[in-house]
Amino acid sequence: MAYIRHRFGKFYVEIRKQGINPIYETFNKKSDAKKFALQKEIEIQQKRYKDTSLASKILLKDLIEEEKDKLKSNDRNRYKYNNLLSYSVCRKSLLELTSFDFAQFRDKRLSEGVQGSTINRELSLMSKSIKKAISEKNVYIPEFPITSFIRAKENPPKERRLYKGELEKILSEAQQYKNNFIVPCILFAIETGMRLSEQTNLKWKDIDLDKGTAYLSALSTKTNSSRTVPLSSKAIDTIRKLPIDINGKVFPISSSYLSHKFTQICRNLKLEDLTWHCLRREAVSKLLEKGLSISQVMRVSGHKTLKALQIYIKHEVSDIALKLA
Repeated sequence: MAYIRHRFGKFYVEIRKQGINPIYETFNKKSDAKKFALQKEIEIQQKRYKDTSLASKILLKDLIEEEKDKLKSNDRNRYKYNNLLSYSVCRKSLLELTSFDFAQFRDKRLSEGVQGSTINRELSLMSKSIKKAISEKNVYIPEFPITSFIRAKENPPKERRLYKGELEKILSEAQQYKNNFIVPCILFAIETGMRLSEQTNLKWKDIDLDKGTAYLSALSTKTNSSRTVPLSSKAIDTIRKLPIDINGKVFPISSSYLSHKFTQICRNLKLEDLTWHCLRREAVSKLLEKGLSISQVMRVSGHKTLKALQIYIKHEVSDIALKLA
């Protein structure tokens, strides 16, 4: 049953029915209040009514903070969540959010010079948080606000590999830095194709020098799947020369520091189109050139699909031409 009360120049609607949460709404006109009450009563009678009261109480920032709190204090993904919390879209309730809000967020990030792929990952983080609330908290929202239409345009995947002589220049420049782990990190990355976080989280207890393998636990990989990476003789020689860190890490250096220093080295050498991730592409391409099958390379690199692997495969056209001769 709906009740309409007039107080202080406003019309207050209250609808109570067994089995649903009370519905409250305020209007300036009595006609609007009657129309709302009638509409909701019909929806309830026809069992089409959906309770949005919970969605109106939960802010997007609440969901993001929940996800952030699940991460370890040293997890680099905490920075991503903290960064998202600084934007106005996170201060709205789930019921208030619209596609326009996320389109504005996208445009704001683009104006800050952020790449489309990064923005899309941020949109995916927020989308995942909202979907979890819908499924785990029984939250209802009339329309899901993050659609494919508001995704940012991404740059085509990089195909950059190291040209002849560039590795020697990079290693020579890296030797100028006081940190003695930068050079071995670069060499190890090219030999194993490990992701940056996988490499910097690698521990001595996961290395078997006799078998020539490195075990990566599911917690340390991007795909949440464990794998064992075979180590080349160069990779083994590289880590044999390293001092043993008291914390058990093979490379006691942070991912952010290593990535930053590599970018700095490349900038000094005017190789600004090179990033640390290009070393992974170099490693994957080399594995194929050595004659390993696609399935063997995927086992080493940790790629789940051929499509994902193809982004990293870059053969020199001149090498292909020689094989065709």
